[in-house]
Amino acid sequence: MIIFYDHLLDLETLDQELSAYLPDAQERAEIVSIMDASLHHAVMDVIFTSLPTDAHELFLMQFHADPGAPEHFDLLRRYRPLIEDDIRSTAHTTKRQFLDTIHAD
Repeated sequence: MIIFYDHLLDLETLDQELSAYLPDAQERAEIVSIMDASLHHAVMDVIFTSLPTDAHELFLMQFHADPGAPEHFDLLRRYRPLIEDDIRSTAHTTKRQFLDTIHAD
C-alpha cells in the first residue's frame, strides 16, 4: 500500500545501508518491513502531535478513504506548514537509531 508520505521516508537507502550488516536479502526484507512499520508509527505520532485534537477524526477519515492521496498534506500544512520537514527529520532519526542498534550488535 502506498502512503502519502512514503517518499519522505527514503526506505531505499535503509535497504542499502542494511546490506552492509545483513547480506541475506530475505533477512534484510524482513528487517525493512519491521522498520517500515516502526516509521509509520513514528510519522503518525508527528502527524497527530501537529494536528489539534478536533482535526484528528477528519484526518483519519480522509486517510482511511485514500491513504496515498497527496492532498493529506493540504490539511496538515494548515496546522504545521513545514510538516514534510518534520516527517523527514523523524524518519531520519528513527532510521539512524535503528541502524545504530544493529551496528552495535
